[in-house]
Amino acid sequence: MPDTQIAVFLGAGASCAEGAPEQSNLFKAYFDYARTLPDKYGYQISITGELATFFDIFFGIDVHHGDLSKAQFPTFEEALGILELAISREESFRLYDNAGLFEQGSKIRSARGALILLIALILDHTLENSKGLHNGLLKKLVEEEIVRNFAFISFNYDILIDNALVAQHDFVDLDYCLEFTNFTQEQDWHRPNPDRAIRLLKLHGSLNWLYCPTCRTIKLTPKEKGICKLVFDPQGCTCSCGTMSVPIIIPPTYFKVLSNLYLQEAWNAAEKVLAESEIWAICGYSFPDADMHVKYLLKRIQVNSSKLRKVIVFNSHPRKNKHDADNERLRLRRFFGPRFDIDYTNNSFEDFVNDPLGLLLKS
Repeated sequence: MPDTQIAVFLGAGASCAEGAPEQSNLFKAYFDYARTLPDKYGYQISITGELATFFDIFFGIDVHHGDLSKAQFPTFEEALGILELAISREESFRLYDNAGLFEQGSKIRSARGALILLIALILDHTLENSKGLHNGLLKKLVEEEIVRNFAFISFNYDILIDNALVAQHDFVDLDYCLEFTNFTQEQDWHRPNPDRAIRLLKLHGSLNWLYCPTCRTIKLTPKEKGICKLVFDPQGCTCSCGTMSVPIIIPPTYFKVLSNLYLQEAWNAAEKVLAESEIWAICGYSFPDADMHVKYLLKRIQVNSSKLRKVIVFNSHPRKNKHDADNERLRLRRFFGPRFDIDYTNNSFEDFVNDPLGLLLKS
């Protein structure tokens, strides 16, 4: 293990183990939560009000007064995919986006933005009292003196792994491989020291990144989900140039746009990390069909590199049935082919947290 480099993939299953809702339940969880909130901050008007119109017209769901337990919500991919296709095709919908000549598509873009903020807000709420699994994993890696062997590839927007790395600041520095405008000399969020840096590449964006589209700069909001401020404290999200910051969040759809320069930097760094690693430990990530960009990245590394690698999968959980597990196992083996050593274990992310070294050596 001393020289073995390990890349840990963190998918939605790792966040669900901490208490985040499953993607199929995001809309219901959000609107249940929204009904308990007061109308302060213009919250109901700016987010829930915007989405109420969208869900009523497109899916016939009354999010304000309907019985949410019986509502048949679309998947997140379906809801966002419809809007993103309309934007890319410069098309609109009758009764929904009847804007003026120079405002065509504005309501569709507004709904898309509201859906992205929905993700941020419900994750902020549901993970407020997480189980501490990510913290436990980093603590264990530090205690076993193997943390420097690890790098993390996250597909999640939440900052569970981010905060877990920051909590170990006496031993490691969190390195997103990005240059933030607000790096300071403070212990928790200074520019990472290369001799202590543990790389965390967040390929779909993060709740603690705020991007200025005018200056093309990125600001880090350490230990807090800065995107939520766009709802509750929008003035606090204004760049020094006077422009309102925007999220860097890539929604879970087939139509991902990865043109943001900081996301490109993260993807380039991820390719280097994965190419260097002998073991890929997959935690709660099932290689969904919509993640073709990820599959392309991995296939580039697999074909372009002669290095032998082992893939160890920790995707089990109590609610997973045998049929789903078998299909997932076949999907992974089909994708990687016979040249990759794949160990599809019956272990969960929690199991990996409790004994990372033992499970990696056992496989």
